Amino acid sequence: MNIKSIRVIPLGYQKDFPVLNRAFALVRIETDSGIIGYGEASTSYGHFYPTVMKTMVDDILTPALHGKDPLEIRLRKKEMERYLNPWLGVNGISAQVIGAMETALWDIKGKALGVPVNQLLGGKIVDSIPLYMTGSTFPEKDAAWHGQFFDQALELGFVGVKTRIASGAARDMEQVEGVREHIGPDIKLMVDAYCNYGVESAIRIAKHMGDLDVFWFEEPIPQTWVKGLARLAAASPVSIAVGERVYSVHQFEELADYHAADYWQPDVTVCGGLLECLEVVGLAKANDIRVFPHIGGLTAVGQAANMHFASLVDEVILEYDGSEYQPLRDDILTDPIFDLDHVKDGKLAIPDGPGLGIEIDESKFEDYPYIPGNIYPDIYPQLGSGTL
Repeated sequence: MNIKSIRVIPLGYQKDFPVLNRAFALVRIETDSGIIGYGEASTSYGHFYPTVMKTMVDDILTPALHGKDPLEIRLRKKEMERYLNPWLGVNGISAQVIGAMETALWDIKGKALGVPVNQLLGGKIVDSIPLYMTGSTFPEKDAAWHGQFFDQALELGFVGVKTRIASGAARDMEQVEGVREHIGPDIKLMVDAYCNYGVESAIRIAKHMGDLDVFWFEEPIPQTWVKGLARLAAASPVSIAVGERVYSVHQFEELADYHAADYWQPDVTVCGGLLECLEVVGLAKANDIRVFPHIGGLTAVGQAANMHFASLVDEVILEYDGSEYQPLRDDILTDPIFDLDHVKDGKLAIPDGPGLGIEIDESKFEDYPYIPGNIYPDIYPQLGSGTL
């Protein structure tokens, strides 16, 4: 069996409120025996650059992999790294593209052998995973609204919720306090700051959150500020979580060397694929760091890939994007197995069919065209800047 064709599929959707405008990139690999595998590259929450990925795949990776055996996944990954590394490197978008390609190869291999992807990687630890819901980004809403956002999650038995902040310390703390008051003391509360704060302001906020029993403080400052993260982690009474914008096991190793975070959040669609993410898990274990796979705002392909990854990790809880509009998670599947109707006792089942365990309805792609220049929210002008 050989690789017959590789195609990048840019997808997107637009809403009146800019934060809901999203762009995605799937890769579709077909073999000469007719087996099709899918992968996804993402920067999380549908803020990606599909045409950049298409150029990389069409001009570099397709010539490198065409006609080769898709089942030799480690060798194919090394070839992709060899073709990208001298000029583009293997971090950033290169890692995302490699991860998407590798995921598609795992999907093909699982389908060829008739087993789920996690079975190819040693077998799952659990059949289903407890969920926490991530809130929406509406800075003009008051604290009560942000708390009430999670009512459905509480009704469905979610073990935790994550509220997003980036409006300045005073308003942000009102929001966190309001969410904690609304959900009560027994539900895990996570706080995501979008890398918007500086070190000193993040330390002050973290100390305030210590009184609210916050489970983790996510992306408080830009993740490239490793020494700053180390200062914050040392001073914070709340565990620091980072990883959704970390692209390799080597970058996670730097976090470990500086003791810069308590929890790591690798994402298969960002961090070079399943093989790289499993190396991150091994490194985390050696450094006594817990791993909670990231899975924010992806299509069904990225959702499935990260769920297979999470099924291989001890004692995880998994993110579930609470945005009301998720067509590319649900609508492109023949069976929408990731929607809220499939959540049972606060858990979502790991797909157990061959490969990723999902069936894509390709006819739906035309309903979600990618529109260049209309993908990134202009809600927080300081987004990711570390300036608050």
